[in-house]
Amino acid sequence: MKDENGGLSPVKEDGRVWMVQGTLNIRKVVQKDAGKYQCIVRNSIGERRIESALIVTAPLQVTLLPPHQILNTGQEATFTCNVTGYPVHTISWKKDQRQIVASNRVQLLSRDVLHIVSLRREDRGMYQCFVYNDNDGAQGTAELKISGTI
Repeated sequence: MKDENGGLSPVKEDGRVWMVQGTLNIRKVVQKDAGKYQCIVRNSIGERRIESALIVTAPLQVTLLPPHQILNTGQEATFTCNVTGYPVHTISWKKDQRQIVASNRVQLLSRDVLHIVSLRREDRGMYQCFVYNDNDGAQGTAELKISGTI
């Protein structure tokens, strides 16, 4: 049985998931396989339950999009931290190796989207998105250039 949204559901066997003599086998594990499973054994004397947790991970990879922008002062810039892998516990942003502090002008629209309104010359630089879980970390980098500045 698998714990699905607080209730137990029978494990569905298919070519990838099967049971043999009380052993649950899963081939080519995917993220949706993660969760709590219960093995339930019953006989005339009673019942015994044993719970196991399956944690599924995949290496984190980050791409910061767009990787290069050349804009004018007064325009808006948006960076999207595109993450593959799981789980993702934290996402943080830096500009020129300094933590970004959100303001009216520099906004985190979501944890993976950074938006800057009314660009200023000092907004030019390297932007980084850092992604972490308990076992892994990755980063993506993008450059913002302001027209007319070096």
